[in-house]
Amino acid sequence: MLGSLVSAVLISREVFAFLPIRAGRGFGRTLHMLSAYWGLLFLSLHLGFHWNRMMGMAARIFGPTSRPRRMILRILGAGIALYGVYAFLSRQIPTYMFLQSQFVFFDFEEPIFFFLDYCAVMGLFVWIGHYLMKGLLRS
Repeated sequence: MLGSLVSAVLISREVFAFLPIRAGRGFGRTLHMLSAYWGLLFLSLHLGFHWNRMMGMAARIFGPTSRPRRMILRILGAGIALYGVYAFLSRQIPTYMFLQSQFVFFDFEEPIFFFLDYCAVMGLFVWIGHYLMKGLLRS
């Protein structure tokens, strides 16, 4: 989060125009990309750590979940996680996370698929975080 804040100050030409910062935009852009990708991963894991609390709030609103519905939700979650693995690799996210590539290409012909793929990657790390926390609580 701190990296996103610092990079925003470095790359902004309008909001922070009053600051005497004239250099560092290249570093700021790299830091911003790095912070965004790692932020997506860590925020998704964090959401997964608290997924039981989210499901508890949903149960208070919609009522308790039946066993068949729980099974369907688990299968759906696993499906999203599996597709998230595919999207994580096909979108080459590790190359951005480890600065092997510093340019992210956005194809304007497929904006909905881009968004869905990144939501699936988020779902993958929510799923990992949820089951990681379940494993830690059992031990």
